[in-house]
Amino acid sequence: SYCILVTPGKVTEVAEERMKILTQTNDGFLVAEKDLQLRGMGQMLGARQHGVNELRFTDFSRDGQLVEKVRKRVFQIIDDDPHLRHPSHQLIREKIIQKYQDKLVYIQSL
Repeated sequence: SYCILVTPGKVTEVAEERMKILTQTNDGFLVAEKDLQLRGMGQMLGARQHGVNELRFTDFSRDGQLVEKVRKRVFQIIDDDPHLRHPSHQLIREKIIQKYQDKLVYIQSL
């Protein structure tokens, strides 16, 4: 396969860095990691693909192992208590409802 990179004359430093990455590797995981570093974290729920990291103290490119541990624990909690009814999960439930109340309407309607 071939990839032909076309630009509109002058490019930004970020665009130039992206093109440099694409010419140096064919490893999609590395390309995705570098893109994440360049564009930022985006939103956990929502349509934006870039912007301010909603996780104020976490950087996926730096804290990947920690994030993976947390992800596994979250899935374990959801498997064990999908509606977060257990008393030890009440604070999690309250925070989710508080933060994502407007989006949960759509999720509950599925």
